[in-house]
Amino acid sequence: MLRAQLAVIPKHVPIMAVGGIKPDNMRAWLDAGATGFGLGGGLYKPGQSAPETLEKARSYVEGLVG
Repeated sequence: MLRAQLAVIPKHVPIMAVGGIKPDNMRAWLDAGATGFGLGGGLYKPGQSAPETLEKARSYVEGLVG
């Protein structure tokens, strides 16, 4: 779907994928043309500890470089 949308969206417009973004699906979004991500509940939930947030953040970074 994103590839089809990019056919009509001006090339200079950045596309941020949001909703349902997980470490294991980030590469597919980038390959389709996304230029960034909006992360929410997958990264942080109220009351979550700092170490747990760090662990989740690291898994998202691995999703980009792995």
